[in-house]
Amino acid sequence: MELDGDTLNDLVHERGTFGVIQPFRSQASNYKSDDHILPSRLALREHKMTRPYLALSIPELLIWILEYLSGLMVAALVCKAWSAPAMDTRWRTQTIMLSSLLAKLAPIGKAKYGRAVLSPKTSITQDVWSHFLEQYANRVTKLVLNVEFETDSLALISNLLKTFGGLFCKNLTSLNWPADVGYDTENHRKLLDLLPATKLQAVRVTIKDSFFTTSTSFSQLAHRATQIREIVAPNRAYSFNFSVFSQLRSLSYSGTLFISDYHSLACCPHLRVLRLGKTWVQVTSRQWDNGAATVFPRLEEFRIHPDNDAADDMILRSVMPALRSLEYRRREMGPHSIPLLNSVIRTSHHLESIALTAQVQLSQLELIQHNGVRNLFFRNQYEARSKLVDARDHLSTIARTFPKLEKLDVV
Repeated sequence: MELDGDTLNDLVHERGTFGVIQPFRSQASNYKSDDHILPSRLALREHKMTRPYLALSIPELLIWILEYLSGLMVAALVCKAWSAPAMDTRWRTQTIMLSSLLAKLAPIGKAKYGRAVLSPKTSITQDVWSHFLEQYANRVTKLVLNVEFETDSLALISNLLKTFGGLFCKNLTSLNWPADVGYDTENHRKLLDLLPATKLQAVRVTIKDSFFTTSTSFSQLAHRATQIREIVAPNRAYSFNFSVFSQLRSLSYSGTLFISDYHSLACCPHLRVLRLGKTWVQVTSRQWDNGAATVFPRLEEFRIHPDNDAADDMILRSVMPALRSLEYRRREMGPHSIPLLNSVIRTSHHLESIALTAQVQLSQLELIQHNGVRNLFFRNQYEARSKLVDARDHLSTIARTFPKLEKLDVV
């Protein structure tokens, strides 16, 4: 059997994913599959051939199909039809290539950001989970716990973890915990103790304050998963000692108060991203000496929404030569804020993205030397519309100053 290149490409683009993702487009309408690219060996062969068509031998075609299926398995979204008969039936009713092989894969669809997601949003009975564990569990890398269905999903997953132990989602790399005030924190702690953590790399928790301040479970998880690279922490998480995460690269804090022992962050040599929310940042001279002066020069992305001059005076005076992305929002600018902000911009030679929401005119900022900026967002929301003429007058200057600018938003 031989297929020419045009026929094969038409087959790929017309039939999309050989029918694999098509059945689940209703559940994953927001997800888009990547363009299909032939393997390099086939592209090379096509390049060397003189005739306009690419003939594939059976072994080459099989290799291409296997590589294609392997790519599909990297990103999988478990469908909402949880029962084994429903899942199997949906496969067998589709007219697709290699149906006998694809029927063994699982009802999957392309997930956003290339992650496999398990998000129990329907009532799941115990008797279907043996089929799930056999066919799909190893493919789940992202677990989303939704407290809206806590009665059905949280207790059930706890029982499954107790029953199956490490066999349940053993390849879990991302844990999302969008809980809210008023839910049973103790059940969440118990569940966290049972989750497999050998490959966990990202933890995003927005549970009420007491989860971080009084729970020992997160500390235990930290010692079981020192490889965690990303943490999204809620309010009052500042009391946690982050030094146990030696591989930590990104820390996002959404609270309104950040009093951290910067020495613990200084013990994270790979920390490159620090995002602070609408925060009253308190940095004393002692804290600065104990690690802040080590943390900030390493940063490649920094976000701060300060509400006090102390944050500007301490943090913005730091030299951040590796900084690539800066987001600064200040409700009321202090007398030294603009010079300090310019100091950060002046010493950050690799800035590619700048987002500023502050009571400052664009002409007051020293942006002219950053010709590598690709994204510029500027909003002066505290001045009258008539005073925004300054920003509009500088649009032509911006266009000349940033030859690589791809996105501009000036309000």
